[in-house]
Amino acid sequence: MSRTRQGFRVELSPTAEQKTVMGRHAGLSRVVENFCLDRIKAAFGQRKAEESYDIPADQLTRVPWTAVDLERLWRQAHPSCIRGSARRDCPPGCRRRPAGSGRPG
Repeated sequence: MSRTRQGFRVELSPTAEQKTVMGRHAGLSRVVENFCLDRIKAAFGQRKAEESYDIPADQLTRVPWTAVDLERLWRQAHPSCIRGSARRDCPPGCRRRPAGSGRPG
């Protein structure tokens, strides 16, 4: 028996306000993704340095693989960006961006 998967194509017609919100979401998502990637790369670099000093494998720096670990690191690095806080305190990468723009608004 074969299975058929069907997909649906949906066209969005957002209002100007919705476009702005979607643009902010996409911009911040990219900033967070890059932040997490940097943390993972840094942990691997640290592990490689530790291995060159013959540190046992069980004592090597732990790589933050899980979403929970990465979210914890994000919140530690950006405490003022937590929901409900003043947005003006966020670092430059977190600033609101106009829809479709790569530059802070």
